[in-house]
Amino acid sequence: AHDRADGAVVVQALRAVPSSPSAYIMSFTPAFPYQWVLDPRTGACLEEGYLLDTPCEQPAVSPHMHGAPARFAYAHALSSAGGPVTQYACPREMPRIDRVIKIDLERRVIAGEYAMPPKRILVSEPTFVPKVGAPDPAEGGREDAG
Repeated sequence: AHDRADGAVVVQALRAVPSSPSAYIMSFTPAFPYQWVLDPRTGACLEEGYLLDTPCEQPAVSPHMHGAPARFAYAHALSSAGGPVTQYACPREMPRIDRVIKIDLERRVIAGEYAMPPKRILVSEPTFVPKVGAPDPAEGGREDAG
């Protein structure tokens, strides 16, 4: 989140709309990059909308950009989701996360991506690594162990 010059607060996060109270536990609910613009004086939401139509998980921005307008965010992207998951009773559906994408928050497009090799998936929490010597502190890469 960051403050605009006019006093409004811009909040960017993932938004998921579950179909039932158990959707996060028993079935997969996709989440998408979303933006709200809030007026703290009135408590009103001035604007809201999706930033991208690609389902994502575990977004990150450069730690240098916390509280400031970031140009880019990075996230895990899904190629599919489904089930049934046969090894466990819960959840019954799982996403297949096999890409890291760079989201241009101003243009609302995917600015770059890294796809895992065939039959490989991402399984860990991501870490943002700032790119040494980059002119923009929001530039960097994602390191995913696992």
